[in-house]
Amino acid sequence: MSNHEGELLDWLDGHGVEDGWDFSGTLAVAGIQPDDLEKIAATAPKDTLGEAIRWLTKSFTAQDLAGAIVLSASSISKLVNAAKSFSFKDRDAGQNVDVHQGIEDTITILGNRLKQGIEVVRVFDQELPRIMAPGSELNQVWMNLLDNSIGALGDKGAIIISTRQEDGNIVVEIPDNGSGIPQEIQ
Repeated sequence: MSNHEGELLDWLDGHGVEDGWDFSGTLAVAGIQPDDLEKIAATAPKDTLGEAIRWLTKSFTAQDLAGAIVLSASSISKLVNAAKSFSFKDRDAGQNVDVHQGIEDTITILGNRLKQGIEVVRVFDQELPRIMAPGSELNQVWMNLLDNSIGALGDKGAIIISTRQEDGNIVVEIPDNGSGIPQEIQ
């Protein structure tokens, strides 16, 4: 329990609010100060103070949950869109492919494997043209290369993804600064 949470609990107990321990954590996270509670106590009848605090706490909890739902829905939406784009439903041998979008979709799909200590650096040629290529197969290449890089890095490091045009071709490089694949696994 933090000092702030303890101060709130002391205030709640001192004002006869039942189950103050159940409210103090949420109120502390919401940034409520004992002075804020004093203002509520000054306007709420004494016999309804506990209910007012309970309502306030539930409001903060509902706001936190709503925010988490919005964030989760956004993450799910991005993942679904990336998966749709990544899979190229149309399996023709030649599709008009945006290489950068395929790489970004792959990063999104692998997002849960990218730990806090792993940095993905993008050095993209903004003039890179779309290409005719088998999109699903190309995305599988990005998936394998990035997955290997993530595995080689462990908990921290950098993956540098660069794209450029060279002699009429598109060049994609995905080096990392990891230790590499252990000899016994190769």
